[in-house]
Amino acid sequence: MPEIQGRTRIIIKYVFSHYRKTILKMNYNNQEKVSPTYNYQDYLLFPRLDTVFSRYQDLIFYISLGLLLVFGILLFDVRISEGGDDSDYLLNAKKYIDGVSFPAFHGTLYSIIIGWLIKLFGFHLVFFKILSMLFLFGHQIILYFTFRNRISPFLLSSVILIISLSNGIIYFGSHTYTEAFYMFLQSSLFFLMVTYFLDRPNNFNHILKFWRTYLILGLILFVMASTRNVGLAGLIAVIFYFLFERKFIPALYSLIAYLIFTIPFSLYKRLVWNIKGSDGVALMDEMLMKNPYNMTLGKENFTGLLIRIVENSKIYLSRIFLQEIGLKNTASAETSIFLTFILVIIIIIGLVLAYRSGKKIIQLVILYIGISLAITFISLHQFWSQSRLIIIYIPLMLLSFSWTLARTGKVRKLEFFKVIAVSLLGLIVLKSLILTTQEVKVRQEVLKRNHKRNKFQGYTPDIANFLKLSEWASENVPEQVMIGSRKASMSFIYGHGRYFYPVYKLPFEETELILSYADSSTKEIFFVDDIHFVKKPVQQVLLLKQYLYALISFDDAVYSLFLVDEEMISPVDSLLNELKIQPVRSVHQFREEVVEKADNTSAVVPELLLKELKENNVYYLINASLRLDRSKKSNLKINTVERYMIAINAKYPGIFKMVKQIGHNNQEPARLFYIDYQKYHLD
Repeated sequence: MPEIQGRTRIIIKYVFSHYRKTILKMNYNNQEKVSPTYNYQDYLLFPRLDTVFSRYQDLIFYISLGLLLVFGILLFDVRISEGGDDSDYLLNAKKYIDGVSFPAFHGTLYSIIIGWLIKLFGFHLVFFKILSMLFLFGHQIILYFTFRNRISPFLLSSVILIISLSNGIIYFGSHTYTEAFYMFLQSSLFFLMVTYFLDRPNNFNHILKFWRTYLILGLILFVMASTRNVGLAGLIAVIFYFLFERKFIPALYSLIAYLIFTIPFSLYKRLVWNIKGSDGVALMDEMLMKNPYNMTLGKENFTGLLIRIVENSKIYLSRIFLQEIGLKNTASAETSIFLTFILVIIIIIGLVLAYRSGKKIIQLVILYIGISLAITFISLHQFWSQSRLIIIYIPLMLLSFSWTLARTGKVRKLEFFKVIAVSLLGLIVLKSLILTTQEVKVRQEVLKRNHKRNKFQGYTPDIANFLKLSEWASENVPEQVMIGSRKASMSFIYGHGRYFYPVYKLPFEETELILSYADSSTKEIFFVDDIHFVKKPVQQVLLLKQYLYALISFDDAVYSLFLVDEEMISPVDSLLNELKIQPVRSVHQFREEVVEKADNTSAVVPELLLKELKENNVYYLINASLRLDRSKKSNLKINTVERYMIAINAKYPGIFKMVKQIGHNNQEPARLFYIDYQKYHLD
């Protein structure tokens, strides 16, 4: 055992030393490294515990790496996730390296890096998953050496163990999401800042000595901001840190270093890929929208943004954060404004205490966490509510919260806060071990079957049927035509690398534009609530539908807008009378009776929907029963493709012909439909 431990120690130290010398080399030409000095007493929070843990923290670190390796192997998942974002990165990478498109918005630089790996080594899903695990190990190693001998040994050891035992974090070690890569970048940023920048001199001439480290800092900040939209928090935190320290020149140099990489990259996108405009502007536009999947609903007002911030704070702090550290049932959907308020107050108090006590490393950590969470809560829409959007901060959040509690406990009569901090850290370590062990037991049977090449084992029936149909379609549909899919990237993975046409959202039109067009039309206008068509003779309804121009949604109601040529007005009137339907005959009346009473409105034009599919050579659509709530089977589905088809079928009845179904009707089936353009002479 001592021999194995000794060898492990040598390997870790060699790897980290190599990383330090080759990437962060600074001490060249006998120049002095600007790094703060620490006294042992400075970082003692729990004197007795810290004295003991300081002797064994290296051993605990090696044990944590072993635990991370063991649980990483036991929970290693060869499948793609049901969410689809991980396969999106791979699809974007393949399209980039094939010259099809540039990954302009979602995990840009990560997809580019993966693209070049595909170019060099080919497309191997398991290889990219192993790469994610290596990034987690890198994050663990760098984080430890960043804070070793700079913060409480007990606190650091606890956080390191929690990372190794956290099922939520380990999950991203076997998936191709950006989380593991971003956590590696995040820890690298803190290592660089703590080692070389916390006491950077505030003068112009120091750039002559330290320009290399500034370039490395700029590169890390650039990669973070280009990997995740929230990555801009790294740059903001660094600049704010220097500004609060009245180090204006290092703040300026840091910004310049970031721009040295950002500006050429922007020029590359514009000149090579003809991508104009700013990613930041595009992100801001989406962030301010009430619903990014329906732009016609418009932008949030100030009140709406405040509600979003409060709701997101409750979701991510009082629910998801506590679930990920084992202090709340994962099945719970409850949030608490009280707990949210307490956690926010702890962050604020921690920042104040860090500045008053001169703990620069803690200042930087809490400043970064505060800015990152603020950007997250402002930019995210409440209905996303995904654990992966906050899990990258959990190690630093635990460190910040625990340090604040313990530091508060140094005040007389508040010593009990230290007891709370120690108890919580111990409980979280224990709960993480229990929950991850339970997950291992649940997953082992699934993983065994996966490793036996039963690649659909472990998926819920909706996903399994969808992926099976994607595979079948890729093998049986002519290659010269496109197949539409709600999760095109997942279809790409299981469709042997075939590109599918993404049907991510219904292309809504602004209701007012539709009404203005109808008002200016020379045709006669008829607005009919679709509820009137229920239980009416099908043939008569179909005769009427040929004049359909748009479907307009108002809250829970849908109206059909018919535009009828003059010579057909009398027959349409007769048909409506026969059906006992009283239509609204003017735009003005429709606005008064319907539009002004509705909270939300949107419209689709079936002809334009079909035209879009035709122009993109889409001849097939996969309509799957994808669950809206992944945890259970219900009638709530991701019905984007279905709504697409319903809207088109309203004007072109019978244009969709089912070709293949996988899964019985009561088992969340997936169906493949052929679009018969010839039926309406559109081919």
